[in-house]
Amino acid sequence: MKSVSELQTGFRWHNAEGSITLTETTNLEIANQIYRGMGALLPWPELRREDTSVTSTKGLGIYTWPGTVIWLDVTAFEMQNAAGEYRLVYPPPDEWEWSKARNMPAQPVPDYYMRFATAAGNRFEVAPVPNKSGKTFRITGIVEPDALEGANSQTVFLQRAADDALEHMLASAFYYRDGFAPRAEVEMNKALTIFQQLFGKERVPVELLRGLVVRKE
Repeated sequence: MKSVSELQTGFRWHNAEGSITLTETTNLEIANQIYRGMGALLPWPELRREDTSVTSTKGLGIYTWPGTVIWLDVTAFEMQNAAGEYRLVYPPPDEWEWSKARNMPAQPVPDYYMRFATAAGNRFEVAPVPNKSGKTFRITGIVEPDALEGANSQTVFLQRAADDALEHMLASAFYYRDGFAPRAEVEMNKALTIFQQLFGKERVPVELLRGLVVRKE
């Protein structure tokens, strides 16, 4: 959990450049793009959230999707049954099954859920509709980290090694930008080593990291 000021110190060391300021508007946006990309790339426990703000209404299939966080990936969607136990609700396998479920009688826990958007905002629909009111939907997933906004903003990472990896990724991105590809690869491989220590080699292929730091013209 380093601040942007602390990240800048490490970044300048790795980049061998003492004049780049990460809080400058363009540089901060680059830093946030890489930071968000790291959040989406790997299953950080710091970014795992549960939302239980929505409850069922008997006979109602459409609800407002929780807007308190920005979800990068929903890993589980559940609803309480009559006994209060959570049961998984799945995305439909195809439109045929979805259409069939929407025409079935109400039941304690729906079989499927589907997200969609309207002019009024994000919604989700469950089918068949629930036959009980007051049962909680539980949404579990990975959320987007809050943007780094200034020198005192801190990353979400619990392990400072993850912040070290972010510094190497930033150095790599700026080396690529300035045309020093061999040095950029060195920094990216340093980040790769840290990620593989944290998550395992098979989960962090170098191609995924390269996609975060190499600018496509």
